[in-house]
Amino acid sequence: MAEDLPEINVVIRDNPFGVRASVHKNEDGSYTIFIDAHLNREQQQKAYDHEVRHILSGDFDKYNCDKIECEAHKFEVSSELCPAF
Repeated sequence: MAEDLPEINVVIRDNPFGVRASVHKNEDGSYTIFIDAHLNREQQQKAYDHEVRHILSGDFDKYNCDKIECEAHKFEVSSELCPAF
C-alpha cells in the first residue's frame, strides 16, 4: 500500500474485549492504529492492513459503521445484515 499515506502511528497493546485492532484519527490529521499485543506477527500485519484500508477508504468521513465494516470485510451475507445503503 504505497499510496500517499498520512502519518500513521502504531501502538501494540493489550486491547480490551478481544478487539484485534482499531484506528483513531488524531487532531493533526495523523492516525494511530492500536493493535492487540496477543496477536502473532502475521495476525498483527493483517490487522494493520485492515485498519490502513479504513484510512485509505475515507471511512472517517462516513456515518454508518455497519456499512463500513461490510465493505471492509467484503461480507457475503444477506441484505438484512449488509443492506445497500
